[in-house]
Amino acid sequence: MTLVSDSSSAAQAWEGITGRPVAVIALPARLPLIERRSAPRSGPLGVALVGLFRAEKGIDRYEAVLRLSRDLEPEARLFCQVASSPATPLEREVTDAIARMYGQDANAEVHRGHLPAEDYDRVLLEADVVVLPYEPALYTSGTSGLMFDALTAGAVVLSTRIRWGVDEFGDSSSVVWLPDRGEDSLRAGLTEAFQRARRRRDEGVPSDLPTAETFRDGWMRAINNARARAGGAP
Repeated sequence: MTLVSDSSSAAQAWEGITGRPVAVIALPARLPLIERRSAPRSGPLGVALVGLFRAEKGIDRYEAVLRLSRDLEPEARLFCQVASSPATPLEREVTDAIARMYGQDANAEVHRGHLPAEDYDRVLLEADVVVLPYEPALYTSGTSGLMFDALTAGAVVLSTRIRWGVDEFGDSSSVVWLPDRGEDSLRAGLTEAFQRARRRRDEGVPSDLPTAETFRDGWMRAINNARARAGGAP
């Protein structure tokens, strides 16, 4: 039996527990995003807050992200996914505040609840910057399919330094890392992310974005290594 993980930090933990090697395989890059990401973006910059609406996702910073985005880019197109049925006081507070402030904004889209797959793809492909103000202490070693999909779609990602993201994309020009979740850091991070997004519009998406081949190659390495440990030919 071969153990595999999509997180190097999780793999290290399992190796320590089991005493066995754990292969690290990248998340699969979705072809619809790869095939459509080269379409040129135009008009005002697009900023998106997407994903499950929970405390570890940093929803307490959503209002600040939207407000600062507008301060820096008055014409910015905003997208924010909130809860359809808020389950906690924090979720209710944030949902109500965002709906009140941006629900009637012609350049903002506030989406309540589940985002269908086709709309999820559309949001990522239209976004110049996807913001992930995750709370690292709550997120621990979890992976972020959203970060991976946003990068696959060609967006610049602004994120706190979650362990998996730093391991996977440490010095990528596609990610701006936040030192903390304070307002000054958010403003500086958004400023840098907007600058990179503008350059990307002029220069095109870089060559180091996720590809379908990375997932395939990771599995082939894991299979060949397992065969070699079992004494078989690669």
